[in-house]
Amino acid sequence: MNSKRIPIEVRAVTRKAVYHRREASCITSEPATLTSKASSLSLGRLFEVALRSPINRLRFALYCAFLLLFSTSVVQRAAAQQFTEPITSPSSKLYPRSVVSGDFDGDGKMDLVAGGLLLLGKGDGTFKPPLPSPAGNEYYVIASDFNRDGVLDIATAPQFANVAVSLGKGDGSFQLPGITDNRIVGSPVAMAAGDFNKDGKLDLAVTDYSGTTSVSVRLGKGDGTFKLFGHLGTDNNASAVAVADFNGDGNLDVACYTYTSTYKLSVFLGNGNGTFQAATKLPWRLGDISSMAVGDFNRDGIADLAIVHGSGNGGNSVGVLPGKGDGTFVTEQSYAVGNYPTGVAVGDFDGNGAPDLVVTNRDEGTVSVLFNKRHH
Repeated sequence: MNSKRIPIEVRAVTRKAVYHRREASCITSEPATLTSKASSLSLGRLFEVALRSPINRLRFALYCAFLLLFSTSVVQRAAAQQFTEPITSPSSKLYPRSVVSGDFDGDGKMDLVAGGLLLLGKGDGTFKPPLPSPAGNEYYVIASDFNRDGVLDIATAPQFANVAVSLGKGDGSFQLPGITDNRIVGSPVAMAAGDFNKDGKLDLAVTDYSGTTSVSVRLGKGDGTFKLFGHLGTDNNASAVAVADFNGDGNLDVACYTYTSTYKLSVFLGNGNGTFQAATKLPWRLGDISSMAVGDFNRDGIADLAIVHGSGNGGNSVGVLPGKGDGTFVTEQSYAVGNYPTGVAVGDFDGNGAPDLVVTNRDEGTVSVLFNKRHH
């Protein structure tokens, strides 16, 4: 009988002990809460007294500024990861100097022109077998509707020759190139298009790598030809140019990179009539920049810059400079690509609604695509 009662008695004692431990825990937790409140009140009072000193107020302000800067840098580092690792094509053995994107055959999918080849897109980030295009390996190429017929055309800038325009047919093919004007600008190495004087016709900004007037402004006639209008006051040896409304005033601006001992990136704010304000020179050493493109990569409604470092400081990479909306930019976010990249273009190649990057790697004869993860 006793042997049967012992387990029951032990279990009862055990339950009681557990109960008392829980009860004790509940009792001791309440004073802890009161103590915590009292401590917070004391700290608040001490904080108030401490801030009466001017030195302490200054120290606190500096501490808050440090926290703000630290949190901003964390956000920027997170934003730097918005692109995937580059997907690089097999070598074409053509070693293209530049690349441009656009829907050249009118099927609603982004295509590429690079190194004398037309790559029609499939809409999933891949492309069909290449077709010939009027753009040669040594040509800088851009795409826009220069004759206002609703079809994309391409403009090419061979070194030491005139800019030429090949009017598109809308099916992925082009007419033979025509000379835009008779004014050779030293060594044209890059160009960008935009309506600088708001007349509904696309104009050109063309860089001259070897002349004293580094960027020429050519106003469009609406038929694929242009007339020289003036020059921007840049340093010598301009190697890259991009066009967008960088300060949000409704006028197109010009960003220009000049290859000098200080590697200057300058922004010329547009006046809306084909003229521009004096350059704002950004105080950065960005290294050698061989090409630039524009896109809203972080989806904030402000134009950003994509820049390609072909060699030197930061070489073999593409960088993104998020715009601030006032004509200046945030610190560069870099991504490694292939060997000696020379061209960059922007387009939504995978159909997710966000602008992706494509880069030509000249020494390899390859093309790298970086997909933007920040979709709608």
